[in-house]
Amino acid sequence: MEFQSILFADTPMELDRSIPAFFQDLHLDYILDIIKHHTTGDYQTDHYYYTFPGSLQLVNYRQQVFKDLMDGVLRQAVEDFCSGMRQSRHSYMLSLECDEPVRAAVYHLEAALSYWEALEKFGDCLDSFKPVSSGISLLKEYVLNHIAECNENGFSGAAAGAKEIFSQMCFYMDLNNEGVTINVKDNTETREERDYLAELAGLLQVDGNGTDNQTVLKNIFPNAL
Repeated sequence: MEFQSILFADTPMELDRSIPAFFQDLHLDYILDIIKHHTTGDYQTDHYYYTFPGSLQLVNYRQQVFKDLMDGVLRQAVEDFCSGMRQSRHSYMLSLECDEPVRAAVYHLEAALSYWEALEKFGDCLDSFKPVSSGISLLKEYVLNHIAECNENGFSGAAAGAKEIFSQMCFYMDLNNEGVTINVKDNTETREERDYLAELAGLLQVDGNGTDNQTVLKNIFPNAL
């Protein structure tokens, strides 16, 4: 069985989008609001509570997953991973809303770095954890394989290198009677002029021959290409 879902295993199930009639009768809607406030935050999880497991096997699958989650280290790792994903999604949405290309690229880079940092930390925890449930076991295999693929295709190295170049970028302000001009070049002869875009292209080998690296660059800076 391949990893499909931590909730539904490999069982195809359609989520119920409407609240069951008895929820309000039993005040379950009130309890659900408390759960959401203290745990899920901005995640839209209502329909998962509306949808009941379709078999006893699926109930057992979930119970075994929860037994693994009783481990405090794993549970904290899951919470940290979710927090990292929220930060990544927030930065990504800012990149879509930003009209300035360079700023949008920076937001997109922040999203990629938040995603990678959260994924690596989660993978480190899973690597040292010995799960009992098939759900966490399959999730562990899936996450570790995904991290290995990201390392192999250059994503992690490209993101780290781009972060280093962005952190070294300098802008200069020229003050004169005509106003203020912001340049990426230093007009004095005491500083070395740097072409940051060329450095990024060189880092990712975007020269017509590095197709794979160019794909990575587009994934990190889609609004700047």
